Formats: sequence, C-alpha cells, structure tokens
Amino acid sequence: MTIKLDNKDKKLLYYLSQNCRMSDTKLSKLIKLSKNAIKYRKQRLQEQGIIKHYTATVNLGSIGHHTFCLLLRFNDNIESHEKIKEYFKDHPHVDWAITLSGQWDIFAEFIAKDLNHFHRLIKGVLKHLSSSLNKYQTFFSEDTLRVDHLPAAIYNNLELEQIPQLKRVRKIHNINKTDKKILAYMTKHSNKTFVEVARDLNLTFEIVRYRLKLLEEQATVIKYFPEIDLQRIGFTEYLFSISLKNIDQKIMEKLRRHLRH
Repeated sequence: MTIKLDNKDKKLLYYLSQNCRMSDTKLSKLIKLSKNAIKYRKQRLQEQGIIKHYTATVNLGSIGHHTFCLLLRFNDNIESHEKIKEYFKDHPHVDWAITLSGQWDIFAEFIAKDLNHFHRLIKGVLKHLSSSLNKYQTFFSEDTLRVDHLPAAIYNNLELEQIPQLKRVRKIHNINKTDKKILAYMTKHSNKTFVEVARDLNLTFEIVRYRLKLLEEQATVIKYFPEIDLQRIGFTEYLFSISLKNIDQKIMEKLRRHLRH
C-alpha cells in the first residue's frame, strides 16, 4: 500500500537523508515544527515502514578495501528459496543485496581486501550455490558513484536548505578495532546519540565522539541517512546495466553529472 506524504513529511525525509544525526532542535527550525512534532513524525515514518533503519555511507577505499558486484541467475524461482536469500543477507562480506525480476535473480555487492580475497569469495559463493546456480556475472567497482537514496521528485518543488556533503578521497587511513566497532554500529544505528553509542559498545562518551569526528574528517564516513522503503511511497526501483564504447573523459563526466541528478 502506497502511503501519501504531506510536505512536512517530505521535508523531514529530505533533511534526514542529508544527515540523520541532525538534532531535533535544528530540524524543528528548518521544517517549522515543534521538537515533539519532529519526534512524532520520525516515529510514525518508522512504524509505517517508510524508514527501515538508519545507516551510513562508508568510504571503503579510504580504509584499503574494494567492492565488486555479482549478478546471479538461478535454475528455480528465487522466491521459493529462502536459504539462498538468507545466505547473501547473512554473508559477512556482502555490503548489500537485492532480489530482482527479469534477466537476473540477485544483485550483491561484496567487500574485498585484495584480488586474492576476491577469488576466495567467488569460490565460496560457487561452492555454496553450485547445485542451484545457472550463471553469474562479475563487475568491479573502479570508482563508486553514489547518488541520493531519496528521489529528488519527492522534494524538488519545496523550499529547502542545501546541506553540504563530504566528498570521497582516495587517501588510505589506518583504523583500529574501536573504529571498526563504531563503523559497524553506525551502518545500522546512525541516528543514535554519542551517549547511546558509547553505552551499546561499552566505550566512553569521549572516545566515541573523538573517533567518530576523526572518521568524518578523514572522509571514511561520508554520510548518515535513513534506509527508505521506496515502494511505500510509490516508487519502483530498477537496475540498469549500461555498456559504453569509445567514450572519452569529457563525455564520461557529462554522464556522471547526469546520473547524479
């Protein structure tokens, strides 16, 4: 069932999608609602299933990791094989995965440390799924181009303040075990306060605030945003695979700008 949003909800989703760690006080000024109204609307959007959870965009390249994607086709209807879907959902090196209808059944993005790690991951997938897998195709992510998760069509007719965004950098940074714990936590609960993060991870408030600020400054954490169920608000997602030939840098940059919008 499609849920209709009013302009206040649209504004709230926009600002949360720019930075879901923004305080209710600032959100109330931007949207011109009381703090209690902001809290109520956020809770209602979660209860309606529009906001699934709060996550973060992590610049994996800044910590020396790479991503690659798999498109997989199976012999039987994937919807009748919950174990296959659970395999990708629970895989420790899968960044995200979705089921498809059409030429392919599953799209999965993996995180790998290096080429040897990539080969081990592929072998593991083939070994586990060999009896039901029909074919697969691999894509390497040379330069990830992220666009906003929330379609601009929802809010482009509203007066909204532009929120500056961090950019990805190629410089590699070393992170410790505490950083990894914080990053893993923020990909599932990025709206939590420093106090809540510290409590849940058994760390001090000062350590969480300092380490998270450092991760932001070195552009390891790019963005905090809510994972939105777009079907709930009337959108259907499609996956396009585009092959280009004889494309120079100028035309490629023009295409990038087009895709960002």
